[in-house]
Amino acid sequence: MLKSIILLSSSAAASQIVTLLCMPLITRIYTPESFGILSIYTSISITLIPICTLSLPLTISLPHDENETQELIYGCINILIKTCFLTIIFIIITKSIYPEIQNENINSYIYLIPLTVFIYGINSIFNNINIRKNNNKHRANAGIIQSITLNSSRLLLNQIPLKLEYLIISYTIAPLLAIIYLRNSQPYKVFKPKLINSVKLKILYRKYKSTIKYRTTQVTLYSLNQATPTIAITYLYGTKAAGLYALANSAVAAPLSFIGRAVADVIYGKLARTVNPDESAIKLIKKTSAILLVIALILTSIISFNSKYLFNLIFGKEWTDASLYITAISIYMVMEISSKPFVAIIPKLKLEGLYLTMEIASISLASVGILLAKEIQNTPQSIALGYNISTSIITFTTCIFIFRKINETTLKKL
Repeated sequence: MLKSIILLSSSAAASQIVTLLCMPLITRIYTPESFGILSIYTSISITLIPICTLSLPLTISLPHDENETQELIYGCINILIKTCFLTIIFIIITKSIYPEIQNENINSYIYLIPLTVFIYGINSIFNNINIRKNNNKHRANAGIIQSITLNSSRLLLNQIPLKLEYLIISYTIAPLLAIIYLRNSQPYKVFKPKLINSVKLKILYRKYKSTIKYRTTQVTLYSLNQATPTIAITYLYGTKAAGLYALANSAVAAPLSFIGRAVADVIYGKLARTVNPDESAIKLIKKTSAILLVIALILTSIISFNSKYLFNLIFGKEWTDASLYITAISIYMVMEISSKPFVAIIPKLKLEGLYLTMEIASISLASVGILLAKEIQNTPQSIALGYNISTSIITFTTCIFIFRKINETTLKKL
């Protein structure tokens, strides 16, 4: 397992190196306003992905029978196509009923959202197939390919005057080459899906109803929760402030998130292949969480040190104020990354209901934190601080509950 974690973490580091090397050029091409609108677009897309897939890709690692796995993949494709089509219809109807939303910014990208959701949904399917097959090397390479595609397309398309549109197009097409690469590394039929009759679909959904019911809602709420500060800052202070927050979030969150996701995926893949988590796996989760906590503290401390000078030097004078968000973001990221191993064990402990409850509580407390921050000090930085402190409290509380459940499970086996 340690080898897999190191492999995926190294891939994450390589992907971030590509991004960091390109960002000084990208931030001198695109304005904070452009990145602010991009952050709103990505928030919408990421929120729709679990809805349009019903989180079924997460179940691909679970079956012991390969035929059932293939049926699950067919089910994922079927539901993704249908829900993306419904999304297009919803957009058309919404724009006809509320014509006032038809402004220059929205018209330039609104119809790309279903395409973006479809591409990232397919990417999620392939990613979970390779988790099942323990193809960590292929997943690591795919991450690097996606990073190169994203950043090179941003640079190559900069000659076209419609910068905002092509910034979003770069985000949409980023996984395509990675999907092609991952397709050649797995034995299942994905691009030639067959239609599944309603009876088989009902059987699949009934078997994995816990994941569909709880995980879909939880991931959707999580995405909304992550989008809350961006939406609040955009609404209160405009897209420029949101763009500065987005860059700061990328500088801190991106490297840590990739490492945390790599660890969580490896642990989840291992646990999915066991009937019950044994004591050694539980000890590994606790140990890994402690290691991630130390790594997160070290990395956030390095980034926070003289951040204003670094942002000015690396990203340009126009982006200097992004450094003002670093402290707020670091607080949350330390707690978020160190909790990843505990989150990975949730399906095996059947704690989806608890996690969903905590996600609802997180959104509620985050809203309260934002409102209090606005009353205390009406600045975008205070909004970010109020949000991140509130969500950190809920994340810590969730880990405590899961930790207690793990100990109870261990004691029952003794």
